[in-house]
Amino acid sequence: MRAHRHTTDAAGITHCYSETLAGQAMAGGPMTLSWADVSSAGEQAEHGRSVVVHEFIHKIDMQTGQANGCPALPCPALPYPVGLRKCVDSRL
Repeated sequence: MRAHRHTTDAAGITHCYSETLAGQAMAGGPMTLSWADVSSAGEQAEHGRSVVVHEFIHKIDMQTGQANGCPALPCPALPYPVGLRKCVDSRL
């Protein structure tokens, strides 16, 4: 899947480019997945990789606002959902 991007540098010049993605989760928007990567997701999962799971985790992370890499997941050790890091830290 190709994603079209643009960025503006410090001099105010806008650069347009395309990049190949396996998937993309957009805040407040859709999640898109490359069919080729989805069709091999089962094989990839055996090696600890899955674009489907990866992008869904991004969407879960975005539920609490800006994605910060620590999705809010329920932690049985604490009475409320917390970031994954806090949950793991509480068990150590």
